[in-house]
Amino acid sequence: MAKKIEVDLEELEALAAKGYNITMCCDAIGISQSKAYKDIHIIQAIKRGHATAKEKVLSDLFARSEADTSSASTIFLAKSLGVFNPKYSTTKPKSIIEATERITKIYEDVAAGDLSEEKGKYLIGFLESYIKSKEVGELEERISALEEKK
Repeated sequence: MAKKIEVDLEELEALAAKGYNITMCCDAIGISQSKAYKDIHIIQAIKRGHATAKEKVLSDLFARSEADTSSASTIFLAKSLGVFNPKYSTTKPKSIIEATERITKIYEDVAAGDLSEEKGKYLIGFLESYIKSKEVGELEERISALEEKK
């Protein structure tokens, strides 16, 4: 039977609250990552610590942005919170070319972090449905035209 290792969960949570990632936390208390992932209490302690760290960072960003609304902190906070997310049209595209251009723009915005991946997938799915229906319609027209010629 494997030797049970005692872990100080409060210490682990405090390390995570200082910004330590899971690897750093495990190294600091002398356990393997595989052990950490197998123990729900360890993972929960690390998650609580990370939540505390995120809260501190967010509070600091808010304080800095209130002090200087033109600061990099304010800009970063606005982008992170999606304050100025661009509006994406779900109106019917005029053509397949316009739909593919919109898809390209969405991919670029997701890659730049200006649009969430989830919203990007939704919008792309919407546009791909349009493209597919348009292609099917055009294919049916071509088949009908060929059948009429025969």
